[in-house]
Amino acid sequence: MKKIIMMLAFLLAVASTSFALETKTLIDFSIIGDAAAMGVEEESEQEAAAEEEEAPVSKLSDFYTDNWVVELNSSSRSVENETLSYVTNTDSTKYTKVMGIRAHFPTEAWNSYAIIRPPYAMSIYTSPNTIDFEGKGVLHNVNTIKSIKSMVYGRNFPMMYYINLSNQDGEQTSYPMGYVYFSGWRELTWNNMNYIGTAERRILQRVPLYPRMLPSVKFDSVTFYRSKEFAGGDFITYLKDIRVDYYGTQTPIAQVGNITVPEARMLQIQPWDSSLIKGIEKSINESDIGINPSNDGKVIRLIFPELTEERRKDLTKDIKKKGENAKVAIRNIRREAMDTFKKMEKGNEITEDELSNAEVDVQKLTDRFVEDIDKQIDTKSKEILSV
Repeated sequence: MKKIIMMLAFLLAVASTSFALETKTLIDFSIIGDAAAMGVEEESEQEAAAEEEEAPVSKLSDFYTDNWVVELNSSSRSVENETLSYVTNTDSTKYTKVMGIRAHFPTEAWNSYAIIRPPYAMSIYTSPNTIDFEGKGVLHNVNTIKSIKSMVYGRNFPMMYYINLSNQDGEQTSYPMGYVYFSGWRELTWNNMNYIGTAERRILQRVPLYPRMLPSVKFDSVTFYRSKEFAGGDFITYLKDIRVDYYGTQTPIAQVGNITVPEARMLQIQPWDSSLIKGIEKSINESDIGINPSNDGKVIRLIFPELTEERRKDLTKDIKKKGENAKVAIRNIRREAMDTFKKMEKGNEITEDELSNAEVDVQKLTDRFVEDIDKQIDTKSKEILSV
């Protein structure tokens, strides 16, 4: 039984998450501005001071909307402008809570900008001493971004709106969302002009098979830029959320966690980042192994029932099916190799005799690997059927 569990453990190790197009909310400012959801509590000055001495970031409530900051460019940092620039939690008849932003720029004809960011940098990966920002400013397994959308309330200010995101390596990218030169709520969209919609036309990337950081994005800040061509100093706007359309990366489960067999009928997966649990469970459910995973928030467990005769026969059918798929893949490689040699012969790159010899060698290799697969299917089927 344990040998079968180990075989399934290997299959799970090479199993990957899907890379279908997903749309997720990177950050919802109505949640960031919800005092109950953020765990904001009334604290005495003494308690707040004591917590500040212990750790600069101790709880999620530190990221409550009213704690966010507005950073003006150096030429705009007068005492008046900095005093009149702030972020606040605002009630909305349409979205309940939104982020209200006020930036006070110089009235002179200067190029100016304001960066709005949380009081501390968000952490991509979680640990017992960090906050889990998944869905509150962090998205995991983000490979290719197709588009970014944001609901913005405009008040006819000719300001350019940028969203600044960082990846798992700390590299920051600014996405131009467009001007907020309109009145009322509107969805602004950045579209990736280099996005390739057809999967067959995408460039395949070869990556080494060792643990690496999962591609992720996190919210860094937003920027509003005012050109010197436009007059006026006081700028006000509201933000509802930021959403991302993206394709994920096929990442083997073994690269995002440890797979162990603590008991004869139990497989255990411990992700290095607890926020990956949902994605791993989704991959297992879509893998057709017939086992429903369970988790306690930190570890995923797969409990395998005792193998009945019927279940053993089903497993042997699965093995034969996978073996047939492998043989089809080998024959497809043979066909592609034959086609390549024929084109080379037509282009006078090789002689007719060399073409004949190459076809014989390719067929021998094909027969050898197909025979090897048949032997492995037979050996494993006998092992599973033996009680």
